[in-house]
Amino acid sequence: FEDAMMAMVNKWFNRFRVRAMAIREASGNLGSTAMVPVMVLVIAAYSWRTVAIMAACAYLVIVLPLSRFLKESPESIGLLPDGITPEEVAAAHRAAGERRLGSVERGVSYIDQVDYTVKEALRTRGYWSLLVGTMLRQTSRAAVEVHLIAIFQWKGLEPATAGLIYTLWVGMNVPSKLLFGYFADRAPKQAVLGGGMLLYVAAFVLLLSSDWIWIIAVAAVIGGTSEGITPINWGTVGDYFGRRHYATLRGFIGMSYSWAWLVMPFASGWWFDHHASYGVPLVVASVVAVASAVAYASMRRPQLPARFATVRVTGDP
Repeated sequence: FEDAMMAMVNKWFNRFRVRAMAIREASGNLGSTAMVPVMVLVIAAYSWRTVAIMAACAYLVIVLPLSRFLKESPESIGLLPDGITPEEVAAAHRAAGERRLGSVERGVSYIDQVDYTVKEALRTRGYWSLLVGTMLRQTSRAAVEVHLIAIFQWKGLEPATAGLIYTLWVGMNVPSKLLFGYFADRAPKQAVLGGGMLLYVAAFVLLLSSDWIWIIAVAAVIGGTSEGITPINWGTVGDYFGRRHYATLRGFIGMSYSWAWLVMPFASGWWFDHHASYGVPLVVASVVAVASAVAYASMRRPQLPARFATVRVTGDP
């Protein structure tokens, strides 16, 4: 479901792709932030079964009826990505003149964005750097985030307080994703993604270093803020490789880390059960996060495929 939603956003936007993905991601986190306390209260008053039934009803009554309004692409209803008009496309082509497509400034060439084939994308260094960075990022997250409330309790917090700190962590996703999404096109994606992973490391180090509640709260703010790189991570796939094969290329990346969300939470739980400590899982997650930052920093925008070597942008729309 998540992959399908992001693929649809990628179809609708070129220039404002990351910003649109940030809004979509932030809206989901806003819902989680609002609903987690409500679900906790309902579970306390009734049971988890009541919450499950309410969630199922919400899908049937709200989500499914709204899905009929979704459209696969702007072209399917006679529009163009980003709301541009045919006149704007023609003007951009005229401005480009006879310059080669590869030499057009990236801030303008979104109108003529190249759609890589899957084989072409898999041959680029940029794709594999992004894949490795994302795989390591998700591995680091999986080792910790499933156990966050338990980690807060390990640090001495009461269950209710741990739940509130967890809500703070999730809640910081909303402003951070909107902020990162807004500035995504004003800074190199390598720097933003790598810097976001270093924020993860800072949050883990704070959790390791202190039992003070205010330090744990600061760690939650930093850790939640680091999630702001998520829409940039997925937007980079579209920025580098286009719209047509986005879902397949993202699917390969998703497959690369799917194992982590099964193995790493189990490994962290096993360690705590045998050693009564989350110290080693946090250290391992920190090391993996640093490796992810290095992989992201090594990304480079791929060169145009060989089939475009002689293509020129002409004045024709």
